[in-house]
Amino acid sequence: MNSVSKKQFSNGVKWKTINLVLSKGLSFIASIIIARLIEPEHYGYMAIWSVILSFCDMIVIGGLDTVLVQKEKLQDEEWKTGFTFSLYKAIVISLIIIGIAPYIAEFYNIPELNLLIKISCIDLIAQPFIFTGVAKCSRKLDFKKIFFSDFVATCFGAIVSLICIYGKKNVLVLILNNMVHQAIYGLLLIILQRDKIGIGIKKSSLKSIYFDGVKAMSNGVLDLFTSSINNLYMGKKWTPIEVGYNNRAQSLVQILGVETYNVISNILLPTFSSYQSQKDKLKGITRIMVSLSTYIMFPLMFGTAVCAKNIILFLFTEKWIQAVPFLQIACIYYAFNPLRQLCMNLNYSYGGYKNNNIIEIIRFILTVTVIVVFQVFDFKSFNILVLCGAITTVIIAIIYIYSVVKIINYSLLEIIEDIIPNLIMTVITLLPLYYISYRFGYGIVVTFAQVLLAVVIYIFLSFISKNKIFVYLIISFEEIIKKKWTK
Repeated sequence: MNSVSKKQFSNGVKWKTINLVLSKGLSFIASIIIARLIEPEHYGYMAIWSVILSFCDMIVIGGLDTVLVQKEKLQDEEWKTGFTFSLYKAIVISLIIIGIAPYIAEFYNIPELNLLIKISCIDLIAQPFIFTGVAKCSRKLDFKKIFFSDFVATCFGAIVSLICIYGKKNVLVLILNNMVHQAIYGLLLIILQRDKIGIGIKKSSLKSIYFDGVKAMSNGVLDLFTSSINNLYMGKKWTPIEVGYNNRAQSLVQILGVETYNVISNILLPTFSSYQSQKDKLKGITRIMVSLSTYIMFPLMFGTAVCAKNIILFLFTEKWIQAVPFLQIACIYYAFNPLRQLCMNLNYSYGGYKNNNIIEIIRFILTVTVIVVFQVFDFKSFNILVLCGAITTVIIAIIYIYSVVKIINYSLLEIIEDIIPNLIMTVITLLPLYYISYRFGYGIVVTFAQVLLAVVIYIFLSFISKNKIFVYLIISFEEIIKKKWTK
């Protein structure tokens, strides 16, 4: 893979940003409308079928989504073999899931799950098309095609959801929104590729990518299993309505936080991989990404936590008020999770699957320990269980940062220099916001005032402290303006 130029990186960020604003923005608006029109219990059902679907997706993909981006050179036969092998797996697993769906529904005592799980198999068939298309675009940093495919698919998914609501088929709203999106997204990603992918399996090609895929998937298994075990446990111990509140809060923060971070995260793996043999440049990129993620995510997530009640009332109405504490806890999780993902990608680029596996095993042990304690002592507090998950993420993020120290000679002093200033600015910024909530209560006007004040204070602090990310963004903006004027 050729080195990623600054122009390619900037162009990739541009199209990822456009995708965030338009595709994810449209999805966000649709999700608000849907949440206002259907009951929280439907999101509880979603928390269960989405976990089962995630496990099956992982088996279908088999780590190839990472390998096809990371591997420096790929032959056409390897693309064809990876696509075909995954498609075969998707068909077989779909038949198995359709057969066991009634038993899963019986286990959770939720009859609706039977149909929902069967419909979710559409996603399995779409996955080979999706990860292959995304990998091809990512290697070229051609995020324009990803944006177009995602935007069109989002439009169709939203339309189908609204038709279901109009037809009083509320139980199908969330599943069809997801499945229609995935089917159209995968189809368009393949159609838009100039070099088409054929059908066929070559043993030598399968062997060359299969073992790397298994290594990448082994880490993905631990990551997914640990993340999903809570949802499965929650679905069994608590009611669908309670689980629905947490699921809706998680979804909201994913749109606000994860999609914002994903503007740059999908560029990280090809960028890191292109500099595998240039540790000085890789270290510089890593430091910028650590600073940038904390510079953006800390104020965004902790600010959302402070304004959580206003946000829930404004977007989803009073019936979702019990989701407020879950939203605040989710903000803690997603404030630190980008650091974990960034370091995980860096380990991947150096083939450091072993480091990632060890850390994910630690995460799994911590998660299972919490669940065992809750079950043995029969703790009833759903909020505390979710909070323990957020605390675990903070601990794991710290361990992940330590794991990359040796790879790029990232010293403790440099880590502190890249993270702590952004944390201090965030705390100073949010103190007035918390006081405003305490003094003036809750309301839309108060929320907008808090957001405006937070932006002004954060920019002011960035300016007087000469924050390096702030300076970097200003210089980049000035360069763009100069280029526009010179034209």
